[in-house]
Amino acid sequence: MKIAYPVSFEPQPQGGFTVTFPDFPEAITEGDTIEQARFNAAECLSLVLDVRMKQGDAIPLPRVSEDTDNIEPNTATQAAIHVHLTHKPEHKSLDIAVSKLLPIDKLSEYKIHFAVWNGEEQPLDVFVRDQEEWKGWNSWRGQRDRFSRKFIFSLIRYYHQPERWLFGGIFEVIERNADSYTVNLVNLHQEYIGRLLIDHPGAGVKGSAFYLENYFNSLKVAQLFDKPFEGEAFCGYENIEHGFSQLEAIFKQNKSDWKSALENVKGVYLIVDRSNGKMYVGSAYGDSGIWSRWASYIGTGHGWNDELTKLITANGIEHARKNFWFSILEFRSMRTDDPVIISREQYWKRVLQTNPFGYNKN
Repeated sequence: MKIAYPVSFEPQPQGGFTVTFPDFPEAITEGDTIEQARFNAAECLSLVLDVRMKQGDAIPLPRVSEDTDNIEPNTATQAAIHVHLTHKPEHKSLDIAVSKLLPIDKLSEYKIHFAVWNGEEQPLDVFVRDQEEWKGWNSWRGQRDRFSRKFIFSLIRYYHQPERWLFGGIFEVIERNADSYTVNLVNLHQEYIGRLLIDHPGAGVKGSAFYLENYFNSLKVAQLFDKPFEGEAFCGYENIEHGFSQLEAIFKQNKSDWKSALENVKGVYLIVDRSNGKMYVGSAYGDSGIWSRWASYIGTGHGWNDELTKLITANGIEHARKNFWFSILEFRSMRTDDPVIISREQYWKRVLQTNPFGYNKN
């Protein structure tokens, strides 16, 4: 089997070529000559394939296109891809009861927690971003004593796939306070936290905490990941429409596929404040790329923009987590001259009217 993938070499006005791969949106490189571009393309493709295999992400089947050029990865990567594609099992639901993998005595001591979107954040993003914050989701009490038993068998809505849940651990309720619980993560089945994906439609009724014995025997093993879930794979520049909270999890994990894609392009991006509909158009140019620019937002909530700084200073970074939504309007090669990026930024400010009606003031 020939291991090759279609590639595009786009001539740049200032000279050289930008290289992209239709099957790998995170793979982008360049070269001063077509020969250098082809060499860099093979190196870039090899790196992306190696990262995907290491992270357990999907690998498209090799294909040779008659309409475009095709590039082969290096010899070592070709051998690894061959083994990966011929020996990797299909990811489909398994006819295995969770009770066989996670045996539990005295089900009557447990409540099952179906953690779902709370109107502000997805628990899966919280789990990836901060384990202590995820623990807090199992400490929240509200008006009812929802965790009225000794243990909490906690599941996280895996929103990428309907009716699937990620195992989030077992917590012991140490103390019941007026508005919270004091909980500790127990050792039982810790090795499956973030790795075990479970098939189940959910409770089907309002609420998130129920008697475990009513659901335990109907939980089925869907998939067992090689390592704990670390967030979604890079979705492509045109497909980014992510909330601050989602990106925060990706940046804190320093996910290599996202970082590789975003640090190698300049561009113009959009931030929408969903609390009021206001928009901010920004740009990333110079030597830093979009990754570095967005990292400043993740670290501060405002990226040092004057109007956003005022907003976050008054309302805290939680305002960004709850309301900021990111997308990319345009992306360009790192070879693109900075004035071109700045000109495109001004164009989008005019089109979207973000100076008179949004957060842009220049």
